[in-house]
Amino acid sequence: MHSDCCCRLLLLLLFLLLKTPTQAKIIQPKKGLESSPLTEVVVLEGGRVLLPCDVSPPISSDDTILVLFYRGSFGTPIYSIDGRNGPVRGGLHWSDDATLGNRARLDFSARPPGLVLHPVRASDHDLYRCRVDFRSHPTRNVRVQLHVVVPPRRLSVVSQAGLEVSGVIGPYPVGDPLTLHCRAEN
Repeated sequence: MHSDCCCRLLLLLLFLLLKTPTQAKIIQPKKGLESSPLTEVVVLEGGRVLLPCDVSPPISSDDTILVLFYRGSFGTPIYSIDGRNGPVRGGLHWSDDATLGNRARLDFSARPPGLVLHPVRASDHDLYRCRVDFRSHPTRNVRVQLHVVVPPRRLSVVSQAGLEVSGVIGPYPVGDPLTLHCRAEN
Protein backbone atom coordinates (compact mmCIF):
# COMPACT_ATOMS: atom_id res chain seq x y z
CA MET A 1 0.00 0.00 0.00
CA HIS A 2 1.38 3.44 -0.87
CA SER A 3 1.23 5.73 2.15
CA ASP A 4 0.69 8.90 0.16
CA CYS A 5 -2.43 7.56 -1.63
CA CYS A 6 -4.83 8.86 1.00
CA CYS A 7 -3.23 12.32 0.95
CA ARG A 8 -3.39 12.49 -2.84
CA LEU A 9 -7.01 11.35 -2.77
CA LEU A 10 -7.86 14.09 -0.25
CA LEU A 11 -6.15 16.72 -2.40
CA LEU A 12 -7.99 15.48 -5.50
CA LEU A 13 -11.32 15.71 -3.69
CA LEU A 14 -10.47 19.23 -2.51
CA PHE A 15 -9.49 20.23 -6.05
CA LEU A 16 -12.71 18.81 -7.55
CA LEU A 17 -14.77 20.54 -4.89
CA LEU A 18 -13.15 23.88 -5.68
CA LYS A 19 -13.47 23.54 -9.48
CA THR A 20 -17.19 24.20 -9.24
CA PRO A 21 -18.17 27.65 -10.49
CA THR A 22 -19.57 30.40 -8.34
CA GLN A 23 -22.22 29.01 -6.07
CA ALA A 24 -25.08 31.29 -5.09
CA LYS A 25 -27.06 30.93 -1.91
CA ILE A 26 -29.75 33.52 -1.37
CA ILE A 27 -30.13 34.32 2.31
CA GLN A 28 -33.37 35.78 3.60
CA PRO A 29 -33.35 39.59 3.70
CA LYS A 30 -32.98 41.47 6.94
CA LYS A 31 -32.93 45.27 6.76
CA GLY A 32 -30.78 47.99 5.20
CA LEU A 33 -27.74 46.79 3.23
CA GLU A 34 -28.20 43.39 4.84
CA SER A 35 -31.32 42.98 2.70
CA SER A 36 -29.28 43.00 -0.51
CA PRO A 37 -28.77 39.61 -2.20
CA LEU A 38 -25.81 37.55 -0.97
CA THR A 39 -23.69 35.26 -3.14
CA GLU A 40 -21.08 32.96 -1.64
CA VAL A 41 -17.96 32.26 -3.71
CA VAL A 42 -15.21 29.72 -2.94
CA VAL A 43 -11.75 29.94 -4.50
CA LEU A 44 -8.35 28.36 -3.99
CA GLU A 45 -5.56 30.70 -2.87
CA GLY A 46 -3.53 31.84 -5.89
CA GLY A 47 -6.45 31.29 -8.25
CA ARG A 48 -8.72 33.62 -10.18
CA VAL A 49 -12.18 34.57 -8.92
CA LEU A 50 -15.09 36.66 -10.13
CA LEU A 51 -17.15 38.54 -7.54
CA PRO A 52 -20.49 38.73 -9.39
CA CYS A 53 -22.33 42.03 -9.68
CA ASP A 54 -25.16 42.81 -12.10
CA VAL A 55 -24.23 46.20 -13.53
CA SER A 56 -26.97 46.34 -16.16
CA PRO A 57 -29.64 49.03 -15.71
CA PRO A 58 -33.17 47.91 -14.80
CA ILE A 59 -34.49 49.24 -18.13
CA SER A 60 -32.71 49.80 -21.43
CA SER A 61 -33.34 53.56 -21.48
CA ASP A 62 -31.36 54.05 -18.22
CA ASP A 63 -27.56 54.20 -17.85
CA THR A 64 -25.14 52.71 -15.33
CA ILE A 65 -23.05 55.65 -14.15
CA LEU A 66 -20.98 54.33 -11.23
CA VAL A 67 -19.87 50.94 -9.89
CA LEU A 68 -18.24 50.74 -6.45
CA PHE A 69 -16.89 47.74 -4.51
CA TYR A 70 -16.49 47.82 -0.73
CA ARG A 71 -14.80 45.28 1.50
CA GLY A 72 -15.86 44.23 4.99
CA SER A 73 -16.43 47.20 7.23
CA PHE A 74 -14.39 49.60 5.06
CA GLY A 75 -16.42 52.78 4.70
CA THR A 76 -14.61 53.77 1.52
CA PRO A 77 -14.56 51.89 -1.80
CA ILE A 78 -11.69 49.59 -2.72
CA TYR A 79 -12.59 49.62 -6.43
CA SER A 80 -14.59 51.89 -8.70
CA ILE A 81 -15.42 52.52 -12.31
CA ASP A 82 -16.90 55.90 -13.18
CA GLY A 83 -19.22 56.31 -16.16
CA ARG A 84 -20.67 59.73 -15.32
CA ASN A 85 -18.88 61.28 -18.30
CA GLY A 86 -19.66 58.52 -20.79
CA PRO A 87 -20.44 54.81 -20.97
CA VAL A 88 -19.41 52.93 -17.83
CA ARG A 89 -17.71 50.25 -19.96
CA GLY A 90 -15.18 52.85 -21.06
CA GLY A 91 -15.09 54.60 -17.70
CA LEU A 92 -12.14 55.33 -15.46
CA HIS A 93 -11.10 52.31 -13.34
CA TRP A 94 -9.56 52.84 -9.89
CA SER A 95 -8.47 50.33 -7.23
CA ASP A 96 -7.07 50.79 -3.76
CA ASP A 97 -3.36 49.99 -3.91
CA ALA A 98 -3.16 48.64 -0.34
CA THR A 99 -6.13 46.27 -0.77
CA LEU A 100 -6.14 45.23 -4.42
CA GLY A 101 -3.17 46.80 -6.16
CA ASN A 102 -3.33 45.84 -9.83
CA ARG A 103 -5.00 42.46 -9.13
CA ALA A 104 -8.57 43.64 -9.85
CA ARG A 105 -10.52 44.48 -12.99
CA LEU A 106 -14.26 44.72 -13.69
CA ASP A 107 -15.18 42.20 -16.39
CA PHE A 108 -18.32 43.30 -18.27
CA SER A 109 -18.17 40.38 -20.72
CA ALA A 110 -18.42 37.67 -18.04
CA ARG A 111 -21.84 36.16 -17.35
CA PRO A 112 -22.57 37.33 -14.75
CA PRO A 113 -20.33 40.40 -14.92
CA GLY A 114 -18.22 41.19 -11.89
CA LEU A 115 -14.92 42.08 -10.30
CA VAL A 116 -12.11 39.67 -11.17
CA LEU A 117 -9.33 39.17 -8.59
CA HIS A 118 -6.14 37.43 -9.69
CA PRO A 119 -4.14 36.08 -7.98
CA VAL A 120 -6.33 35.61 -4.91
CA ARG A 121 -4.62 35.96 -1.54
CA ALA A 122 -5.67 34.28 1.70
CA SER A 123 -6.18 37.77 3.13
CA ASP A 124 -8.90 38.45 0.48
CA HIS A 125 -11.33 36.27 2.47
CA ASP A 126 -14.10 38.73 3.45
CA LEU A 127 -17.57 40.09 2.73
CA TYR A 128 -17.70 42.41 -0.31
CA ARG A 129 -20.43 44.76 -1.44
CA CYS A 130 -21.03 45.98 -4.97
CA ARG A 131 -22.95 49.22 -5.35
CA VAL A 132 -24.29 50.17 -8.77
CA ASP A 133 -25.65 53.68 -9.38
CA PHE A 134 -27.93 54.45 -12.30
CA ARG A 135 -28.84 57.76 -13.89
CA SER A 136 -32.60 57.40 -13.20
CA HIS A 137 -33.23 54.33 -11.06
CA PRO A 138 -32.37 53.61 -7.41
CA THR A 139 -28.97 52.24 -6.43
CA ARG A 140 -28.52 48.46 -6.45
CA ASN A 141 -26.43 46.72 -3.77
CA VAL A 142 -25.16 43.14 -3.98
CA ARG A 143 -23.12 41.33 -1.35
CA VAL A 144 -20.52 38.63 -2.04
CA GLN A 145 -18.96 36.46 0.67
CA LEU A 146 -15.56 35.33 -0.58
CA HIS A 147 -14.17 32.16 0.99
CA VAL A 148 -10.49 31.53 0.24
CA VAL A 149 -9.26 27.96 0.73
CA VAL A 150 -5.58 27.76 1.62
CA PRO A 151 -4.10 24.40 0.61
CA PRO A 152 -1.80 22.66 3.07
CA ARG A 153 1.90 23.45 2.69
CA ARG A 154 2.95 19.92 3.62
CA LEU A 155 1.16 16.57 3.71
CA SER A 156 2.40 13.52 5.55
CA VAL A 157 1.11 10.07 6.40
CA VAL A 158 1.53 8.82 9.97
CA SER A 159 0.95 5.42 11.46
CA GLN A 160 -1.29 4.71 14.43
CA ALA A 161 1.87 4.93 16.58
CA GLY A 162 2.40 8.50 15.35
CA LEU A 163 5.42 7.73 13.16
CA GLU A 164 5.68 9.30 9.72
CA VAL A 165 5.66 6.68 6.96
CA SER A 166 6.44 6.94 3.28
CA GLY A 167 6.83 4.76 0.24
CA VAL A 168 5.56 1.19 0.41
CA ILE A 169 4.53 0.02 3.86
CA GLY A 170 3.78 -3.49 4.97
CA PRO A 171 3.28 -6.28 4.14
CA TYR A 172 0.41 -6.85 6.51
CA PRO A 173 -1.39 -10.15 7.00
CA VAL A 174 -4.84 -10.31 5.41
CA GLY A 175 -7.49 -9.29 7.93
CA ASP A 176 -5.10 -7.40 10.25
CA PRO A 177 -6.22 -3.85 10.99
CA LEU A 178 -4.25 -0.95 9.55
CA THR A 179 -4.77 2.66 10.54
CA LEU A 180 -3.04 5.52 8.74
CA HIS A 181 -3.65 9.23 9.23
CA CYS A 182 -3.06 12.02 6.77
CA ARG A 183 -1.57 15.10 8.44
CA ALA A 184 -1.89 18.46 6.72
CA GLU A 185 0.37 21.29 7.86
CA ASN A 186 0.01 24.95 6.97
